[in-house]
Amino acid sequence: LHIAYKKVYLTSMEITGDTYFSQPGTYQLQITPNSPRANDFTKIEWSISKNSCNATINAVTGELTLPKVGTEAEKPEATVTCKATLSDGTTLTATTTLGFYFRKCRVGDIVFHDGTYSDKPNKNKVAIGVCFYIDPKDETRRLMASTQELSTGIQWGLYPASDNNGFTGIDLADSPGYNVFDTPVTNIGSHGMQTNYVTDANYRDEYTEDGFKEFADTVGAGDIGFMRLPRDYTFRGHTYEAGTYLPRGFYKTLQIMQHRNTILQDSDVALPLPQASADETELQCLNRLMSDIVMEHDNLGKWRQFYYPAASMCHAFEPTVKAGMTLNDKFKAGMWFLGGIGDYYRCYWYHKERNVTDSQYAIFQKWVELGLFNAWRATWYWSSTEYSQNIAWYVYFSDGFTYHNYKCNSYSVRAVAAF
Repeated sequence: LHIAYKKVYLTSMEITGDTYFSQPGTYQLQITPNSPRANDFTKIEWSISKNSCNATINAVTGELTLPKVGTEAEKPEATVTCKATLSDGTTLTATTTLGFYFRKCRVGDIVFHDGTYSDKPNKNKVAIGVCFYIDPKDETRRLMASTQELSTGIQWGLYPASDNNGFTGIDLADSPGYNVFDTPVTNIGSHGMQTNYVTDANYRDEYTEDGFKEFADTVGAGDIGFMRLPRDYTFRGHTYEAGTYLPRGFYKTLQIMQHRNTILQDSDVALPLPQASADETELQCLNRLMSDIVMEHDNLGKWRQFYYPAASMCHAFEPTVKAGMTLNDKFKAGMWFLGGIGDYYRCYWYHKERNVTDSQYAIFQKWVELGLFNAWRATWYWSSTEYSQNIAWYVYFSDGFTYHNYKCNSYSVRAVAAF
């Protein structure tokens, strides 16, 4: 018997998959080679270091058996090694450290498509966000910024003007007297800091639990994290009961969407709502509808304002996962939102730390360098926080300058989600 085959060299490999295990059981570890077709090896052998949880590994299959786990305070760990013997007799090795305990989420963790998180990458999962906020009063209330830059050059919403920047005379037949320019979002008139810049002096306080100054939720710097609903709120047939904690930006985004829908569905306006179908996602539908309305009106970009693009794009966003993967329901379209201005203050502060030597707070830069996070750009980012019917808040990610500007302006947006 003579078998001919093309030799594909194994030049590198790494152990991939979860690195923290919080429950006893059996787990299959995986090795990822430089090429899935690599065949230049004769033997694969797994081993594990001695550990307090008595974990063992099958030398041939790489199946991990974990009889017990410890606590995060104890941090029981073990080093796993995979050795490949190549056809010329040389060897390649890959090692990783596994933790046998439940690890609490920390600011700066990467969040994956299935809802798990880690301080280490995982090639078997899709990274969709980076945690930038954990509520000091309840560590289960957490926010993450999307790994993707959602869009640039996006208007906030309808702007009152008699020129090509906006509109006048929009009266709703079904809701007489309704102000199409002023959403139900509570206006915020001040950033709450000493100056208009997000700096250490304005924003940090090392003596608080999370290291940041405490601000009232009536100012921009306090428009972050979660709020307790004062009354029932219903959107698209789903009722959020009074007393429920929702992200502030999520609640504002829902209010903006409700406002948008009231306008679009008015019998005098009669514009279609963006929605997913078998042929396109909600975000694709939204982009098509905005493109259509612009083309129908002599290519005037102001007509996109009817769709309140900044919040709508975040609301319609849904990360793409690989074939065979299932996206956690909490990350599907309708769960992402345009953050409150305080959310983006926090993101900017961590973003600027990339310029501080050896800063432990450069939480985004770590993942940028690993290719898992699209870096924040030196540009203006909209928030869901309104200043007035004409104006909304933004933050400039070049230097942390924050102010409010006309809703007709085109800035960038990056979606936020709770997890």
